[in-house]
Amino acid sequence: MPRLIWTPTALKTLKEARDFMHQKSPEVAIMVIRTIRSHIKTLESHPKVGRPVTELAGDFREYVVPFGSSGYVVLYRLHQETVLLLSIRHQRQAGYSLQQR
Repeated sequence: MPRLIWTPTALKTLKEARDFMHQKSPEVAIMVIRTIRSHIKTLESHPKVGRPVTELAGDFREYVVPFGSSGYVVLYRLHQETVLLLSIRHQRQAGYSLQQR
């Protein structure tokens, strides 16, 4: 079974998603984090479930996590027995944050 590795950027973008939702509703923010984390665990047993990202060289994939009327998209990369979580964004956001701050 592949090992999940959270990059600092993935953790940062998860926190940003939580902080954004927390402004609207602390309860919903907790639900967002729980939903994203539980769906990401699927990648341990089914690492190829995400759609391939053909714009990037290598085995990059996007995994859609439904939430409410839209959801979140997790960018990850498969490398041997590792699922490297790179970034998380809301479906309505354009692009990913891939730089550490």
